[in-house]
Amino acid sequence: MMASRALQQCLVPLSNPESDQSIIACEGFLPMYLLAKKVLHLNGLSSAIKLVHKRSEDLKVGIDMDAPADVLVTEILDSTLLGEGIIPTLQHAHKNLLKPNALVVPCRAKIFGQLVQCNELWRMRDLFHTESQLKDGLVLHPLATCQNMQHTIHVNALADSIEVITEPFKVFNFDFSKIPPSEGKSDIFVKAIKSGVAHAIISWWVLELDQEGTEVYTTAPKWVEPHYESWHDHWKPCVWFVPTEGLRIANDESIQFSALHDQISFKYVFDKEKKSVETADLKSWVPLMRPERIGLLGSSKWRSTVLDSMKKIFHQESTYTCLVVDDSLPLTIAAAAMSTSASVFSILSGLQEIDSTCLQNMVNGSYSKPGQLRVIRKRCNELTLDDIDGRKVNVLLGEPYYIAYQDMLPWRNLRFWRERTSLASLLDEKAIIVPYRGILCGMAMTMHDLWKSRQALKFVQGFNHSVVNKVFGACGDLPVPLEGPILPYSLWQCGETQALTEAFHIMSFELSKPIETVRASVKVHISSSGLCHGIVLWIDWVLHPDIEERILTGPKGHQPTYWKQGVKLFRNPVPVEAFQSKDRLCNSNTFDLDAVFDSETGDLQIKVDFLNQVHPTGDTLVS
Repeated sequence: MMASRALQQCLVPLSNPESDQSIIACEGFLPMYLLAKKVLHLNGLSSAIKLVHKRSEDLKVGIDMDAPADVLVTEILDSTLLGEGIIPTLQHAHKNLLKPNALVVPCRAKIFGQLVQCNELWRMRDLFHTESQLKDGLVLHPLATCQNMQHTIHVNALADSIEVITEPFKVFNFDFSKIPPSEGKSDIFVKAIKSGVAHAIISWWVLELDQEGTEVYTTAPKWVEPHYESWHDHWKPCVWFVPTEGLRIANDESIQFSALHDQISFKYVFDKEKKSVETADLKSWVPLMRPERIGLLGSSKWRSTVLDSMKKIFHQESTYTCLVVDDSLPLTIAAAAMSTSASVFSILSGLQEIDSTCLQNMVNGSYSKPGQLRVIRKRCNELTLDDIDGRKVNVLLGEPYYIAYQDMLPWRNLRFWRERTSLASLLDEKAIIVPYRGILCGMAMTMHDLWKSRQALKFVQGFNHSVVNKVFGACGDLPVPLEGPILPYSLWQCGETQALTEAFHIMSFELSKPIETVRASVKVHISSSGLCHGIVLWIDWVLHPDIEERILTGPKGHQPTYWKQGVKLFRNPVPVEAFQSKDRLCNSNTFDLDAVFDSETGDLQIKVDFLNQVHPTGDTLVS
């Protein structure tokens, strides 16, 4: 639409009034194509812009467009720059769709990198050395390795714990006005500006939108480009973990390594790269895990809570039939480690590459006896007593953790409750359920950056985009009666936040009983003054009734956590003030929260009423 306006306003009159001036837009994804049609219609541009339901690689001159194009505008970029296929797309366009010397927007792109030391990041990579320091007897590092890829992380949240080892260096330079190469190699030589251990390379890109390079956009971290510090969620810096134990570097030392790219990704290769202790004998069946998962498995707090609960359950003189219903390799191994007399069965539906032999090989007999660990390739509702050797289950385990739900709302993990219910006929009447309770918690927060990023669109560059809000999941400034969804986020990566209440308990899920719909209402007191943008929600897990410690999955300020929370953003931010009275019942700055967990759908609905908050217009705010 901006191109259409520019074409109408900026082009000089043509000597040939019949010359064709046309704009072709293409979209291969049907929902986005239909949405784009609505936006064009809303802005009266349906006749000015030809919208084609095809990928650009499927366009043909003479069929979809009358002649090769003079200008190409594209935004097929991800946080790595290459991941959405800008190289093959431009290769095809230059060869088939564009005139010679056509203008391309963006014109150029550069990828930069910087070697850094950061223990917070390294804990998300190096489980082997973390376990060697913990010495708690639980050995999980053979079960997983961190994916060797670019990981998108809001590194600005870790700025205080990041020490730069080198100045920024150029990795790749792409000229999009020409056919970009499918592959490339860059030999990088850089000097250390301080001594330390390089744990990772943080990478970002810089776009030059015009030929002169005056219009620039960058994803650089804030210590590199302080004036680009505003938070955004669409593109982030990337983290590539240095192999082995990190790279020990002396001040002023020269460092040499290479960067390689193909059509959709890039990576770093160190000339002196050696196989580390924890990956030297890595087998193809060892699952690749996200950094957050590696970080959790190395968390001393999480491990001690799990181990304390296991010790309460398993006694060597007893016989157990244990069933792990989620994708938890750690609980599978911990159960076998606690009792050699336990028969441990695991569903592991998200780890199809692992069978019983693989599971036994992972532990190399250090924990278990032959045949003690078995994988069952069935759904929970398909299990029979024959699958578990004819014995009823007296220990049912789950973290709960499901690989398929890693990017979903936390209560999706209540699938464990549903599966426990479906297994009722196979459970011993005194079966121990772990976790035995989930507690839905909440906290009212200031979340300016996140709220702004989910703010409903109205006019963008003079064009009406309001029809996209429902599809895009907009929350802020939505017109009544539209209601924004609850969205999954790792809050520590969501820019500036401030807690306005203490964490409060909303409802409990009694996992030892059959699943049921749960309703709850709570009154919450404001503890800090500020602008409330919404409620953050999470589930804490109580593993055993005799263990006071819980698995806490809520936010911890700007400290990294390894779980996603649910965020309910309000239609409009609400100004709140902290109470002054020592008697909380006298505090007028409160809100009521009503919540319903639907056992049929697994959905959670919440309604928040700021009954005593008066808008400057005099209206009572209900979010």
